[in-house]
Amino acid sequence: METLAAEIREEVRTVVREELSRFLMEIKPYVTDTEQKNIESKIGSPNDYDNDFVEVDL
Repeated sequence: METLAAEIREEVRTVVREELSRFLMEIKPYVTDTEQKNIESKIGSPNDYDNDFVEVDL
């Protein structure tokens, strides 16, 4: 019974992650190539920074 509950819990987490990821992609604003170049000229790109970024597992 414990194994079944663990499997169900993991499947629910997987579905929630997928839906959250889909939602975040839908609310992310579209940026044209020109806008992206303008942004990168002002603040740089992620490659210009140290590896201080934290990966988030959705």
